[in-house]
Amino acid sequence: MKFYKPNNITVLTLNSSYNCKRSNSITLARNVYGGGYVDPPKVIITPADGDNGYGAAATTTITTGFIGSVTMTSGGYGYNTLPIITLDDGLVHGVITGYSNLVGGSGYTTAPLISFTGGGLGSGLTATCTVSGGAVNSITITNGGSNYTATPTFVFTPTNGGSGASATAVLKILGTMTVSFVRTYEYNFDIPDIVLNDLGKLSLLNVVATGYTAATPYTIRVKNILFNNRDAYYSDYGAPILGLVQQTNICNGTGGVGKDALSILLPPQIINKITIVVDDDIANMNSGVLATLKFVFTLLLEEYDPVLTEVGNPYNEAQRNQGILPPRLN
Repeated sequence: MKFYKPNNITVLTLNSSYNCKRSNSITLARNVYGGGYVDPPKVIITPADGDNGYGAAATTTITTGFIGSVTMTSGGYGYNTLPIITLDDGLVHGVITGYSNLVGGSGYTTAPLISFTGGGLGSGLTATCTVSGGAVNSITITNGGSNYTATPTFVFTPTNGGSGASATAVLKILGTMTVSFVRTYEYNFDIPDIVLNDLGKLSLLNVVATGYTAATPYTIRVKNILFNNRDAYYSDYGAPILGLVQQTNICNGTGGVGKDALSILLPPQIINKITIVVDDDIANMNSGVLATLKFVFTLLLEEYDPVLTEVGNPYNEAQRNQGILPPRLN
């Protein structure tokens, strides 16, 4: 006969804010609208070095040369670090491409000199103009400059009388996006090796959460471990359910905190990584939760050793027949 006796107990406290690799989706918002766009720029989303995020995508529109809107076509998956966002329309940015709103002034007998003020970090912009009927009637950008982060101001300096000319520079400036996490789908923890030689049991003792919505039920599942069976709440998704959280620290079915109402039996294995999946949709796995939520999970891992005993002669009949033991009373 084989039965088990407790051998070792390990309590794991897993904090989603420390030594945890999250799997997040992202979203984008306009930061700098840019300027001078002819076609909507392409949004390039590049994962940070060493990050495993993938799949995020977005499109843009333009309105009168500016970025009008950004639409997320996919929030992606697996981002633990915010990715790098760049916009590309195949053109050079930070240059002056032309002018608008020309006011010719009056009294000019010769073309005034043009200089510029402002423009942020930019430099190198030059231009000339022509005069007709005492007014400035056209401007030619002879060098669009580079690295302009703001629109420079035209300055018209008369060479032989005249005043009142003005114009607005058209700046080809690169738009920028702000990136942020939206939802978290997994919390991944690397832990020191735990060796199960025969049988183990994993239970959720306690959960402390901040930022959650009181009326929302949160389902907690576990991944990246081998399991034999579950004595409560089976999951159709292959990831067993450890607990349900709503309005309080923990609700684990038929018992209170630490009652082991939900637990998982584990076969022999080496456990060095635990993935916790938290969903705010009780029926659907991979719905994720808002990335602003923070959790502390306390797991109890119990290890058991087998004990073998002979049961072929439970009443010791041979010894009784030899008179070593007294007769068995029926």
